[in-house]
Amino acid sequence: MIKANELNEWSKDIFPILTDINTSFNNLRIIKIEDAEKLPEIRHHFFKSLWHQQRFILIVQLAKLLCDDGNQKRNFNKLCNKFENDGLDNEIKNLLEQNSSKLTDVHRTREDILKSVAEIKVNLQKQKNTIEKVKTLRDKVFAHTDPNGKTTNVNHVELEELVLFANEIYNSLFGKIFDRYVFLEKTEKWDLRFIIEIIKDNNQNCPAPNSVSK
Repeated sequence: MIKANELNEWSKDIFPILTDINTSFNNLRIIKIEDAEKLPEIRHHFFKSLWHQQRFILIVQLAKLLCDDGNQKRNFNKLCNKFENDGLDNEIKNLLEQNSSKLTDVHRTREDILKSVAEIKVNLQKQKNTIEKVKTLRDKVFAHTDPNGKTTNVNHVELEELVLFANEIYNSLFGKIFDRYVFLEKTEKWDLRFIIEIIKDNNQNCPAPNSVSK
C-alpha cells in the first residue's frame, strides 16, 4: 500500500534531482546562446569546463529518474509500478476526494492516477532509444572510462524532450495528487543568467582601449 508520507518522501527525494536536471540543461542552453552571440568571456576555459560539468550532471541525473535501473531506489519506472500494483492509504484517498471539488487539473480517483501512469509508460517506451543513449553515456563515458562509449551521443533536442518529460511526470504523479504544480523549468535563482548579466554589464561599463585618456 502506498502511504501519503511515503509519496511525500518520494517527492522530496526526486525534486532536487529535477532541479539539477533543469538547471544544468538551462546552463548548457545559456552557454550555447552566449557563445553564438560572441560574448568573449564565454570562450574562457572556465566556461568550457563548466559546459562539460553541466552535461555530466544532466546525463547522470536524467539516468537516475528515467532509466529502468534496479540499483536506483527512486526512479519513475518504479513509482509507476507501485501505483499499478499497490493500493492507496486512506490519507491519499482523502486527498483525491478533496480534489473532486476543485477546478484545477488534479487527480480525483485512483483511476485518474492509473490513466496517467499508463500514458507515462507509453511515453517512456516512445523515448526508449534516447533514454538508452543517456544510460550508455552514464555507464560508459561518465561513470566509467570506455573508449566505445564515446561513439554514443544525444543531441540538444533529445535532451530537452527528456527534461520536459521528466517535469511532466513529476507534476502528474505528485502535483495532481497534492494539488501543487511546480514550474521546474524556472531556474533563474540557480543558473548562469545572473553571472552572465554581470559580465555583460562590466563589458558595457568598461571603456574601449582607444577611448582611455592618457
